[in-house]
Amino acid sequence: MSLQQQLDADSRQALAEAWHADSAAASLERWQELCEQQDWGKIPNDLPLLIRVFGASWYFTRFVFYRGSAITDIIDADPRPALQREAMQARMQAIDIEQSPDSAMEALRIVKNEIMLQILLAELRQLQHQARQEACLTDLAELTLDTALRIYMHHTAPGLEEHLAVLGMGRMAGAEMNFGSDLDLIFLYPDDVPELFEQASKLVRALLRGIAMAAPAGSLYEVDMRLRPHGAAGVLVTSADAFRDYHCSERDIWQRQLMTRCRPVIEADGLAGRVLADVQPHIYADYDPERLRVEVRDMRARVEHELGSPAGRFELKRGRGGVMDIDFISHYLQLLYGHHDSDLQTPSTRTALERLSQRQRLSDAHCECLLRGYDFLKRMEARLRVFDMKPVSSIARDPESLTTLARALDYQAEDDVAAARQLLGDYHDVTAAVRRAFDEVTAATD
Repeated sequence: MSLQQQLDADSRQALAEAWHADSAAASLERWQELCEQQDWGKIPNDLPLLIRVFGASWYFTRFVFYRGSAITDIIDADPRPALQREAMQARMQAIDIEQSPDSAMEALRIVKNEIMLQILLAELRQLQHQARQEACLTDLAELTLDTALRIYMHHTAPGLEEHLAVLGMGRMAGAEMNFGSDLDLIFLYPDDVPELFEQASKLVRALLRGIAMAAPAGSLYEVDMRLRPHGAAGVLVTSADAFRDYHCSERDIWQRQLMTRCRPVIEADGLAGRVLADVQPHIYADYDPERLRVEVRDMRARVEHELGSPAGRFELKRGRGGVMDIDFISHYLQLLYGHHDSDLQTPSTRTALERLSQRQRLSDAHCECLLRGYDFLKRMEARLRVFDMKPVSSIARDPESLTTLARALDYQAEDDVAAARQLLGDYHDVTAAVRRAFDEVTAATD
């Protein structure tokens, strides 16, 4: 009996609609063989959902096979209660940090990837919108980082938790992380305990190795430290005074833009919050409007020229009308008006756009266009990245290469190529509208 003949109607439909149909079919056949070999019976109950996982993500297909029958309860359960921050935190806190660091980190990888799988399950079942998904992914990243830090502190630097704080940058700061997002981090320690520098540096090096390590249970995150003071040339752990001095001195506008996306993610007696509060007046200074406008436009043009047009591909982030257009509009208006309105000093792009519109600093039409474009592009990004959890941000220009993505985004037409053409048409419409908004908002005024 063929595989298709063994399946019920719902499972056959799930296989036909799978994003990567060939991968789904091959993985399903392997799963059924494994269930028979291990005498597990027919698990999980929701076989169509498992088929959708197999079709959506090779990363999570490997994880399902690694966990075996233990994955059944996760597939069959409603994922929403497990995606509340308190529920995630309880699962992290249940990890025994007394065991060896390697064993504790392996337990952390399992818990993190089980929760991230549940986020994917919620997406496949259409249980939450894009912004909520990104908030869940950000909560998971913060709690994973906190747990990893507790593990390494317990074994290598007990007591350091009172002194080491962490700032999150970029999408982490805005609670807008996606599948495949890395962690942009800055580590801080107080100036009144300078002797902690060596100990903290050793701890952070071990932490970064542990977080980035790949293992049979999957990986945790890639970590990017380039946004710390002095970039790659800077120390791994920055003193509070050094951080203040760096950001309170004269900086380029683009550096101020980056700092609009910064918030404490791990505290140490309020250190991160105090330091960030000290530099906020310099980030949100009283800028010359024309200089600000010109520098924001020039930097956007430079990034687009250097990184926004890979050969034969469209760049979702850096390309014309991409996510960076939306970010730069937000940065520009936040820096322009944030000096006099602290409510605009938010690390979230979505929140910033909404507040700018409420204050009539951004037209309702522009706000609606930008929020719609942001969700569209971030949703495309999520579907691209979840397959192997890599930070992919570009798509092919020819529709024949986009049929899988079109299926993942629920485009339907007389055939797969026609659906991909519809996707490309929408992409062109959205990015053209975003670029028009960028040009109009940042246009010179008489």
